[in-house]
Amino acid sequence: MPLRPCSPQVAEGWSSITATLRVQGDYLSARSVGGIARVVMRYDAGHNFPFVYPRGVAGESAAQQANREAILTSTLDDWLPHYTLSGRHPSLGDRLTRCADVHAPTVFSGLGLTTVMSAAIDGDLDPSSTTAVTAPGDTVYASTDSLYVATTRWLDAE
Repeated sequence: MPLRPCSPQVAEGWSSITATLRVQGDYLSARSVGGIARVVMRYDAGHNFPFVYPRGVAGESAAQQANREAILTSTLDDWLPHYTLSGRHPSLGDRLTRCADVHAPTVFSGLGLTTVMSAAIDGDLDPSSTTAVTAPGDTVYASTDSLYVATTRWLDAE
């Protein structure tokens, strides 16, 4: 289910939703410190690929070739989540994260993508303050100074 944070407006005893941000992926956690909210989302790009699984040793080569072809013909839109922003602005939509803001760990940890969006609590929703790592996040630790997202290391059976 996509995250749907809202930008409520509160004044003189009334409130209203002024903007809605919809993001592809699953909500993992959120923290707010010093007026800045950081929302951690997990996106599984594997849903965009028709991966083939081998049936027995004889099927391994065919499955590997089919999966290689699926990845080689993929586009950036297959790998990165998208957002839509509606409300007081004209509706916007694009990739959630720029390529320059996506980081890869030195050890493969899976096909997921974990994003951290930052937004001022009293400001406009702006999805451009996002960074990501190419690993599925599992656990979030945070203090007033730092935010950490942990994952389980992927181990290939050899």
